[in-house]
Amino acid sequence: MSLHQFDGNAGITEVSPGVYIDLNGVQLTPQQVRQVVTPHDFTVANALVGRPLAKPWRRAMAITLDGVVIALLTSGSFLFLLPVAAYLALRCHMQQNNRRRNTVITIAILALFLLPLAPQKADERSDYKVKAGLLITASAIALTNTDCNAQCADKQLDNISEQLRGSKLTDDEIDSMVRDLLEESILTPAEQQAALDKVMRNIKQHRQQAAGQATDQLIQATTQPETNISWWQKLAQSDHSVLKWLQGILTDLGIGFGWAVFYFTLFISWNGGQTIGKAFMAIKVVQLNNTPLSLWQAFGRQGGYSAGFATGLLGFIQIYWDPNRQAIQDKVADTLVLKI
Repeated sequence: MSLHQFDGNAGITEVSPGVYIDLNGVQLTPQQVRQVVTPHDFTVANALVGRPLAKPWRRAMAITLDGVVIALLTSGSFLFLLPVAAYLALRCHMQQNNRRRNTVITIAILALFLLPLAPQKADERSDYKVKAGLLITASAIALTNTDCNAQCADKQLDNISEQLRGSKLTDDEIDSMVRDLLEESILTPAEQQAALDKVMRNIKQHRQQAAGQATDQLIQATTQPETNISWWQKLAQSDHSVLKWLQGILTDLGIGFGWAVFYFTLFISWNGGQTIGKAFMAIKVVQLNNTPLSLWQAFGRQGGYSAGFATGLLGFIQIYWDPNRQAIQDKVADTLVLKI
């Protein structure tokens, strides 16, 4: 048994990672441990040291797939909920956790009666994002196959660039994403660089053309005489108005947000740290101390996604420079994402 006596504080002693005793040799309860400063949350379990981390492109593809699943669940159709619930129930059954399995089945049965009551509203922009995500994921998987030659890679990259050029990602973010994908392909370094240059040239040209068209439209709009509309109508039509901002908040806190909370919390906690997207991309979420995430811990981690959006996606992009590729949601929950 290794003892760690902390300098300047003789009140507690660490007898093993995360286990502390007081001066009388009585072990501190988890509630008591949380009331004092300990090194527990800042250490990594020895079993995790040296294990490969998930590359950013794998995490990006996984979250894209998860976004597709959440979008389908948000549609309010039981046809999409049933296979997702069946998959999670089966995983809980394989883990011999009958209580969780029965809970999932109960939720699915309740949804059978509640989903028809939810308002149906089509969102063409959401449909477009779902289709774009599916196309990017399919092309990325095809690109990284061992039998995808230069001609195949060129075709897949054309598909990826076509979807990415209209996204809100910066050129540097797209460059890093495509570079990671190419590193997993069978192309030579010279072919990879040539393919990357072509993708970035295509995207920059398209964005320059789009910016020029937007400028022309702005000039045309400002030179035309104003119609007789009220100030309230002008405010409502403005893309930068308070009304648009409030509408965005209401959308974020709507049913789609609820499905995202439900999906990420249950799957990360009850499916061994894997959502459907992460399972497909062969990656998983683990805690730094190598213990399973509880429901509360998984709930806290998915809350980190909101912080990532609040930081202008910087909280997500930091996986490119963080030593252990921790995004902001990983920092919040003390987790890592490993390749398995």
